[in-house]
Amino acid sequence: MELILELFSDKNVGTGKTVTITSSYSGADVSNYSVTDQSSTTANITAKALTVSGITASSKTYDGSTSSTLDTSSVLYTACIGRHIYRSLLLAV
Repeated sequence: MELILELFSDKNVGTGKTVTITSSYSGADVSNYSVTDQSSTTANITAKALTVSGITASSKTYDGSTSSTLDTSSVLYTACIGRHIYRSLLLAV
């Protein structure tokens, strides 16, 4: 039986990130082998999509400016991780 543990060097988005490989072997015949393992490789961590919704702009009377007031009391952040959808609703305090 072989157990392989792979760990990225950190959790941040990036390319060519080092992945450390740790292998462990067990079983009745394990002593019959001399195993040379690969100790590392590289892989990428890509950014996860995050959808932001629920922000509205307030209407206003003409005042010659382009400024606007935003209502963020119902902001909803949504991300899909694997088969799970995570939502976080921020309520105004």
